Amino acid sequence: MPVVITAAILIFSEIIPKTIGATSWRALAPFTIRSLDLTVKVLAPAVWTCQRIRGVFNADNEKQMFSRTDFLAMAQIGAQEGHLISGLRWLKY
Repeated sequence: MPVVITAAILIFSEIIPKTIGATSWRALAPFTIRSLDLTVKVLAPAVWTCQRIRGVFNADNEKQMFSRTDFLAMAQIGAQEGHLISGLRWLKY
């Protein structure tokens, strides 16, 4: 039974939609644009509300993000310690 469900999910949610999208993309583009535009407009109040709620819990007002310089410094340290392959930028396992 799990094999049948997996095959059905693969066929009906992956293969068929991608085939339709690849062959009929010009006809689907206007519908997709209108649908996405409507979705953005409908969800905008929920996004705004979530941002305000998050702001209440993140009262320190400091951004918790890394800058490009931070990432470059971490990459250089990783390369020096042998965790990155020089030039390829792939992690060693």
